[in-house]
Amino acid sequence: MRTICIWVTLVIACTVAVSTSYSEPSHNPDSVNGHKLALLICSACHIAAPDQNKLPILRTPAVSFQSLAEKKSTSYEGIRNFILTTHQDIGHPKDMPNPMLTDDEASDISAYIVSLRRMR
Repeated sequence: MRTICIWVTLVIACTVAVSTSYSEPSHNPDSVNGHKLALLICSACHIAAPDQNKLPILRTPAVSFQSLAEKKSTSYEGIRNFILTTHQDIGHPKDMPNPMLTDDEASDISAYIVSLRRMR
């Protein structure tokens, strides 16, 4: 009987863990907050917004957010994944440094970049 209880408990725990890991995110991406974050964090290396007051510190700035938004291949999911996973290391010294953003911040910045896409 004890073994059955342990197995039932394990099955329930695994079911809960799997269902919560595949659930929808609780955060609704906010492009307005993404704009604020882009000016605060991303503008050091990118032309992040049309109302950006200072130029990036890089001699050759990283891709502008407007040009990134205009690419047909650009998607919210692709940008978000890039922000959260693609970072500079010894093997890739020219990649983007880790901006150390939370999931919500990365979502907001991704929504902001996609919002820059001009209507066609």
